[in-house]
Amino acid sequence: MRTTLLATLLLLSLWACTPDSDPELKAISNLEEEVERGASNDKIEELMGLYEKYIAGHPEEVEQNAQFLHKAAFIQYSGHRYASAVKYLKDALRKFYQSAKTPENALFLASIYKNQMNNPSVGDVGYYAFLEAFPNHEKAGFVRDSVLTHTIDLAATIDSLRSRIYDESANRYNAEVS
Repeated sequence: MRTTLLATLLLLSLWACTPDSDPELKAISNLEEEVERGASNDKIEELMGLYEKYIAGHPEEVEQNAQFLHKAAFIQYSGHRYASAVKYLKDALRKFYQSAKTPENALFLASIYKNQMNNPSVGDVGYYAFLEAFPNHEKAGFVRDSVLTHTIDLAATIDSLRSRIYDESANRYNAEVS
């Protein structure tokens, strides 16, 4: 009898944690499906609002929130709203860094900067930061061997620029350097 009661309580607690039992998550799920089928911009904005409301109300839900911010970024990216996608990814990295989604969010952010926002230097810095933070990640080899093969050595570039801008022998800056 006691085992049956414990099993029933366990099943009830598991059922209570499903997305179907949380009206907020159910509303988000329904709207996500609608947006996937090609909803209007109004519906997309409604979904972004639901994501933001859920995140604000459940800051402790690290994995869920990082996932929602990634989805929001992807939706914005798909609509060619790259600055909005960047904003969502930065929020995910800033607020939910401990999430398992962080490496993917970091790569997505670097890719947008490099490929869509015409800022390859920032994108490359993002890729280098990814390699520094996640050297054993499954995509680290690809980033190192494929994405960054034709990039400049940032440290050497900074040293070269510094030596052109600042003349140590004269102890002064050269404002003419571009």
